[in-house]
Amino acid sequence: MFGQHAVCPKPPPSDAAAGVSTAHHSIGDGKHFARVRPVPAPRPAITGWRQWAPGPKATEQERVDARRGIVVGDDGVIRCWWAHVAPEYLEHHDTEWGFPVADDRRLFEWLSLETFQGGLSPVIILRKRVGFRRAFEDFAFERIAHFGERDVVRLLGDHEIVRHRQKIEAVIHNARRAATLIQQEGSLARYIWQSEPDPDLPPPDRDEMVRRSDTGENGRELRAAGWQLFGPVMAYAFMQTIGMVNDHVTGCDARATVEQARAAFVRP
Repeated sequence: MFGQHAVCPKPPPSDAAAGVSTAHHSIGDGKHFARVRPVPAPRPAITGWRQWAPGPKATEQERVDARRGIVVGDDGVIRCWWAHVAPEYLEHHDTEWGFPVADDRRLFEWLSLETFQGGLSPVIILRKRVGFRRAFEDFAFERIAHFGERDVVRLLGDHEIVRHRQKIEAVIHNARRAATLIQQEGSLARYIWQSEPDPDLPPPDRDEMVRRSDTGENGRELRAAGWQLFGPVMAYAFMQTIGMVNDHVTGCDARATVEQARAAFVRP
């Protein structure tokens, strides 16, 4: 799902050596919320993720699969290793992660969940997703934009969501920003998908990507665009989730399915 908070599931360290695509992130000119491009370099460690490892009775094939970052489930489906870390990840991996999203409300939902996941395990957010949808009116940002202090207090008392004032206030602020972007761009989807990486371009220099990420330049540009609590790692995790990139591990059964969905997807 998400990334270092939001999420993005991190392949095992051996993926880079095995030639499996991993990524860093970058930001664009500040007009768009993010402008990043996959690059073959390890992602930073992700809070809450524990790499799956074969047990002492594992077969040689299971050990090979583990090094490739894939796991064969009891149902015979080959998945990214992280899909088997917790039951909640299975459906998310098979039906959501990497599949293109163009619906404004669902896009805002993922943006908001990325914000709430900061510093937490992704599974916490997935388990509270029903509560988040209820508390935030199914992420109808045009209604969330009118939330006030009374709503903040109400949400702080809601045990079915992450009760964090700064994150709650950021989502409300971002809902107002989303409404403004729709007036300017026509839709939130159009604004977001303008930042889709060009797969035909060569990846940028890895050292430059790392330098830019370390300096915090990405976060400054996002804040200049009006978003709160949404930095570069969150941005890339969000892009993974909504299908702007296909980061299913090579060998994962979902990778080809996602690629077909991306090919058939009509960009906003």
